[in-house]
Amino acid sequence: IETFKSFVDLKVIDRVVELIYSSNNVCLFGTQFSQLMAQDLQRKLVNLSKVVYNANDVQEQERMANELDENSLAILISPSARFTFYHERLWKKIENSPATVVVITERENPHYKKRSDYIIYLPPRNDSNEYVQNHRYDLTYLIEYIYSRYGSLYKT
Repeated sequence: IETFKSFVDLKVIDRVVELIYSSNNVCLFGTQFSQLMAQDLQRKLVNLSKVVYNANDVQEQERMANELDENSLAILISPSARFTFYHERLWKKIENSPATVVVITERENPHYKKRSDYIIYLPPRNDSNEYVQNHRYDLTYLIEYIYSRYGSLYKT
């Protein structure tokens, strides 16, 4: 927890929370564990009366990406930064949309830097075998923090 707290930029997270509040079309993107974290954030925000959209498979996420407009917020969860490689077609739809784009990742990715409006960096891990365990905790803390912060600022 201490590594997480010392590493993440809370000002960026506050800006993202503000964008979640002010956007009428918030779409969450990610696959595998990242998609589960997106689902968790969706469920938590619904408890605070904020509807956000999430899809379980890549085809449904592509349909969501097709609907992104200038008033939309796209949040991509990709700790490994490999999303642009494994899901190139979906990334292109997000990249070419007029939406505000937020990426949650650990690693640098030139595609993310070029297109994202905000990037939330997770603490870096040196051992690639640690991916699942450490990123599970880092993402869980981040999702919980976004939820808690949203609730403290905007709960009606």
